[in-house]
Amino acid sequence: MGKRNLVHRSLVALGLIIALFGAGADYILPTSSPGLNLPQLLVIAAGLSLAWGAGRLARGLREHGGKAIAIALFTLLALELILTAAGTTVYFPTEASNEPLKLLDWRICDDDCRINPAGIAEYCVIGKRGGRPCDTNAQGYPDHEDFTLEDIMNRPRILFLGDSFTQGYAADAGRAYVELIKRRLPQAVIWNAAMSGEGTNQAVGTFGRLAPQMQPDLTIYGLYMNDFDDNLYPL
Repeated sequence: MGKRNLVHRSLVALGLIIALFGAGADYILPTSSPGLNLPQLLVIAAGLSLAWGAGRLARGLREHGGKAIAIALFTLLALELILTAAGTTVYFPTEASNEPLKLLDWRICDDDCRINPAGIAEYCVIGKRGGRPCDTNAQGYPDHEDFTLEDIMNRPRILFLGDSFTQGYAADAGRAYVELIKRRLPQAVIWNAAMSGEGTNQAVGTFGRLAPQMQPDLTIYGLYMNDFDDNLYPL
């Protein structure tokens, strides 16, 4: 019986803690707006429901459930008043930032489109950009290694072209299908020159830029049906 009462009391305490967290989330979580909003009210309601339900299971608390709710509500109100009177700050910005907007020139489009490594490097370092655009070689293509012909002329050379699917835009690191092929064919030199949003016209432009220099033995183009629509957009 003692163990059961301990469980009930622990659930009541947990419910009250959840309710208090919901009431004070403004002062805990970044980017929260001041005042009670709907998510906070739902958290408070969930916490009180847990406390009330656990209290009903406990014989002793069943008789004092009303008092428990009254105490919880009084505590929530007192907490809001105390934190407000103390001038506790919240993370919600009250004024517009004075930081000037900076245009991110992260793409280069002439004969084809590719990422501008110099333009995006700063934003990747400070975390304003992430994922595949930050995993770029010196030529601006989504490859871990720079495209070079040094000491590889006696190895099979494969050039991949395409859009976001071939680039691996939504794939986990190292799990894009081109990366899987690289691991399966270590004897080959594989270049991934695909770029998100490219159409067939841009892929032809990429091939025209790279093929004369890199002399691939095989070129594979990953085609998707919206690539023809992408051709309608100017470079």
